[in-house]
Amino acid sequence: MTKNEENGALAEFDPMLKNAIDSIEMGYADFVKSSEEPRRAVAAIRNFYAGCLLLLKEKLRRMSPPDSDDVLIKESFNFVDRDGQLTIKGVGVKTIDFRGIQDRFRSLALPFDFKHMEKLNKIRNNAEHRVPGKASELREAIANVVFIVRDFMKSQLDVDPLDVFDLDAWERMVDETELWKAIVNSRTRLTRVPRACQPISFFLCLECLSENVKADGDDYFSAKFFCQTCGTRMDALALAPSVRRTISDNEPGMFEVCDTCDDSFVFRDICFGCGDGWPVCESEGCEEFLEEQDSDGACAKCAAKGIAATEPERNPYEDFDSTWRA
Repeated sequence: MTKNEENGALAEFDPMLKNAIDSIEMGYADFVKSSEEPRRAVAAIRNFYAGCLLLLKEKLRRMSPPDSDDVLIKESFNFVDRDGQLTIKGVGVKTIDFRGIQDRFRSLALPFDFKHMEKLNKIRNNAEHRVPGKASELREAIANVVFIVRDFMKSQLDVDPLDVFDLDAWERMVDETELWKAIVNSRTRLTRVPRACQPISFFLCLECLSENVKADGDDYFSAKFFCQTCGTRMDALALAPSVRRTISDNEPGMFEVCDTCDDSFVFRDICFGCGDGWPVCESEGCEEFLEEQDSDGACAKCAAKGIAATEPERNPYEDFDSTWRA
């Protein structure tokens, strides 16, 4: 029970604010249970999104003129002549959606950066229409909720989250946010990664399933990956099974068996387990891996020395990205 619920302040005076807080807290409860009941993941994201929308509407409701039927949150409104005074009044019960909220904020010059709300909306859309509620998306959703609540409630609603949220739930949401920030900050810019791997925004530790995995170098295939939660060390080949599952979720396709590592990690002619099939310098006696900017089949070193490739071919990176953030 929150402090304001105990004294009845929210229930009596701020029904929309209370509903916003309830939705966010229900979202966190769904998140906690989603590990055992995966279907709760989508419910968690929906509740987070709905709660944050209500926070924004609460600001507009408070700014609506008296006796206007909360006109600033209504989709439709009429102009009314009251004893020679032109007034505006909301019509019906339908309220504005996210885009409508953005338009009202802009027209009223309200200072609010919608980037976290945009991200939360994208996570919700992905969960509902594509791959529902992975742990990484849930944690990122929580982080965006915390960013929105911290900034908006204090600056626009003059409310301290600590005074209205269940303290245990709020502290746990903050902890999840800090973990998400640590994961993001640990990602290293990697090179030579097949385009098929591009949708992957994190790696799962093979032992503890933590996402807090960092690479010790910038080359995907030669880097060693270190779990900052349990200390397990891995390489690209060891991570390949989990990468394959992620690729299948985002871009279904046939996987072929690699002639080098003898496992079915080949996708679009590149093995994302050992790197077999990645284009190398075609200059005689050189086997350096090519980078995207390399041309005519020669690596940068050979090109600088004027050594041409023996058989210039098309740009080998036509189907692949050279960089990717892990």
